[in-house]
Amino acid sequence: MTGPPPSKVELFRECLARGLRLGRTGPQGMDVSGPREVLSPSLLERLKEHKADLLDLLQLVEERAALMEFDGGLTRSEADQRALAVYFTQRTA
Repeated sequence: MTGPPPSKVELFRECLARGLRLGRTGPQGMDVSGPREVLSPSLLERLKEHKADLLDLLQLVEERAALMEFDGGLTRSEADQRALAVYFTQRTA
């Protein structure tokens, strides 16, 4: 890979664009689901390399979604979608 490494947000966006979903499976676990053919060895290596940062990002998004669900009366699915949209609109790194 050339140039600076992607930020955690850029890596997360790349996963979403490829149809992959990232999720937390406990404090240190991360689940990747979606089309297996888009999970290249290079992408898998980057996910492993940036796992801690991605877990931090997932926790922030989950916390925001929980607030939107509780305070805003949204379904969990709606809250998850809005939390992702808000987070990626407000932050670039």
